[in-house]
Amino acid sequence: MKAAATLGLIVALCGGSQSFGKEKCETDIDKALAIGFIKAMNSDGGQINVVVDEIVFAGMQFNSKLGFAKAFECAIAGPGKALSEFNVLSDLTNKRLATWSWGKLTIE
Repeated sequence: MKAAATLGLIVALCGGSQSFGKEKCETDIDKALAIGFIKAMNSDGGQINVVVDEIVFAGMQFNSKLGFAKAFECAIAGPGKALSEFNVLSDLTNKRLATWSWGKLTIE
């Protein structure tokens, strides 16, 4: 039940963030942290990683995953700017779940 509630919130938060300014995107990412969807964010040798709740991420439709990735890019780089690449990692296994590269989301 918790995963379903979290999923609903993530879809609502990240569904259209890319059409707003950096402040809205940052607020959406802060909310994703607060509800426990994003577990951690770090940079390892220049590579940006975002660790997410794997169960919730697995339950998301592709468009919701894409919305999340765009909101993350907007929060980090700013609206209209590109973030070259980041990885979405599992909180359970640290396995890569997805890769964002120059505006394209690839699900592993």
